[in-house]
Amino acid sequence: MRSGPVRVSYVSVSAAQPQLAFAIGRRFGNAVARNRARRRLRAAFGSAWAASPTAPKGAYLVMADRTVLTAPFDGLEHALRACLTKVEHRVASSTGPGAVR
Repeated sequence: MRSGPVRVSYVSVSAAQPQLAFAIGRRFGNAVARNRARRRLRAAFGSAWAASPTAPKGAYLVMADRTVLTAPFDGLEHALRACLTKVEHRVASSTGPGAVR
């Protein structure tokens, strides 16, 4: 799922809490920039997760471009919330009535 500067991949796994990983390579910038991006994305994901109580638990891979370093925090939170909503809809449609298993 993509929304703004953020892309999220989801895999269904049994877990009590969401498992979160980041794909931010060296081409993103130096270690300081990569760590800052991870901190901002982790905090924004936490806020988006709290605002999406029906989001499925599982493993999430968050990828981003360099604009996450300068984007407003509420914009990052909104983008991640939109991605979580897309994941919810996709999971619901794949497990709903008449879904092929």
